[in-house]
Amino acid sequence: SLYKLFFRKLPEPLLPTELFEDFLKINFINDKEKIISELTQLFKKIPIINKNIFSQLINLLLLVSQNSNENKMTNENLSI
Repeated sequence: SLYKLFFRKLPEPLLPTELFEDFLKINFINDKEKIISELTQLFKKIPIINKNIFSQLINLLLLVSQNSNENKMTNENLSI
């Protein structure tokens, strides 16, 4: 809940507004390599501070999911 509140209170979205549509389009790509390529290109356009926050968030989620036997936070639950 604290993380959700933190991200909600940011003055600017973590994903820049001008890239939002591009990120949404990736959902419709079926080729895994193409998805990775597109995401890589988009992340190059994101400010460094946002990249750092994403990195920290992903690392935290990874740690939480690795303990899903104890905390019931599977990847599926975390994605919700």
